Amino acid sequence: MKKFFLLNLCLIGIVTSAHADKVYKWSDEKGHVHYSTFPPAKADAEEVHVPSSVSPPAKLKKGPRSSSSRHRNLWKSDTYSSQAAERDEKRAAEAYNRKYGAEARLKRRKAEERKKKAREDQINRQRERQNVQQQREQRHKEKRAQLEAKRAGLVAQCEDAHETDCENPAFLKKWLKKKYGRK
Repeated sequence: MKKFFLLNLCLIGIVTSAHADKVYKWSDEKGHVHYSTFPPAKADAEEVHVPSSVSPPAKLKKGPRSSSSRHRNLWKSDTYSSQAAERDEKRAAEAYNRKYGAEARLKRRKAEERKKKAREDQINRQRERQNVQQQREQRHKEKRAQLEAKRAGLVAQCEDAHETDCENPAFLKKWLKKKYGRK
């Protein structure tokens, strides 16, 4: 079955390649040579043999084509390509201006200024925190020095009273409670 199917396909291919459409060659009033698959109505055309290895051109339009329409189409395509080129150049210029233009430079400068200000604010907050921490440490040192001075004065009073263990905080506490009636 497969062999029969393949054989039919091959035969169809051979028959269709051997049969080619007729191609006509003719000239118009201005001497331009034209080729088409249909013979022109007003001009004498000769049939051109197309080899089987070369397929005929795609279906061509019937009848002659005036040079003015050709020029008009050529002008349209040139106009379109020039308009497209102008549009592309305009888009490229806009993209360049968006990236490198005055407005873009202004935006970048403002963004840099905002970043710089944010960094300065961060540094200032850090310095404030350090100053607050240093002030706390200073107050803590002063308070500790006051307490140490007070304790040294109490120890001196205790030693003046000829007590034996004045350096012991528990003994000093008992002695103060006994002497002044407080903790």
